[in-house]
Amino acid sequence: MLLVRNWFNFQILVIFIVFLIAGIGMYRLALKAKVNEVIAILLAVLYLQFGIVAGILRFNFIAWGAALAPYAMMQVLYMIEDKKRPIHWLSLALIMALIAQVHLLSTIFIACPFCHLCSS
Repeated sequence: MLLVRNWFNFQILVIFIVFLIAGIGMYRLALKAKVNEVIAILLAVLYLQFGIVAGILRFNFIAWGAALAPYAMMQVLYMIEDKKRPIHWLSLALIMALIAQVHLLSTIFIACPFCHLCSS
């Protein structure tokens, strides 16, 4: 609040940061999944339109969980692709801890693919 002077500017800054984190994350996730760059951009735009906007319009922390979800899903791709060392424990622990600090229900939703991969 000290940097932006009022609540309205703060909300605009927060929305911009959430969209930036979510868009870059979804773009990088699509590239990690070996998707064409143009399609990766389209997926990121679609994710911002339908995955994040509902959380931001209500001004709750589910938008932060949704913005960080692509980074957690990158860890799922590492588990699937990397047969030699499937669990990158440091990056997995950091992203899950960050999501748990931001929004607990998002942590439960995001942990489900990891549980399924570890059990099979």
